[in-house]
Amino acid sequence: MKVPVRHNGFTIVELLIVIVVIAILAAITIVAFNGIQTRTENTKTVNAVAQYVKSLRLYKDEAGSYPLTAASAFEYKCLGDVGESCAMISGTFTSACEGIGTITNTSSDANLATLNAAVKKYTPSIPTTSQQTMTCVDRTVKGSVYFAVNTAAVVRYYLKGDTTCNSINGLVPDRQFFAPQTTRCQVTLP
Repeated sequence: MKVPVRHNGFTIVELLIVIVVIAILAAITIVAFNGIQTRTENTKTVNAVAQYVKSLRLYKDEAGSYPLTAASAFEYKCLGDVGESCAMISGTFTSACEGIGTITNTSSDANLATLNAAVKKYTPSIPTTSQQTMTCVDRTVKGSVYFAVNTAAVVRYYLKGDTTCNSINGLVPDRQFFAPQTTRCQVTLP
């Protein structure tokens, strides 16, 4: 009697099914990781802006005005230390997106030194916002910006994705959504 020969191993169909399942799981993992990364960077920006807002409000309570309000109204400064850049990184002017060009903090900027000294008085170190870049119409933007308007101060910041601008230290930010991948928030300090 002839004994049937058994072949050990997997068939092509079984191998293809395993490969497809692994590919689907990998795709799900990559998408989830990218979402977590974006939320982490957005949270970093919001936390840094909250620390700035808190420090600036404490500074105003003590000094009577925000830093750079009288002498340099509408002079934009990146939130961060020397070398930080923010606002438009590349692209062309589009009023629907942002009316500011590229800003880079330099070591010779006396107004930046004034702003950072005001913040350092109330926090151990200068908070750092995320440096993730986002597309806003035909421009690339990143970071957060401080500027003074008469006796008030404004902090403008960018978040990746269509997201909400949550309350910062009791202040409700204005939300301006420009593109599916960019949300611009702005807090006006009273």
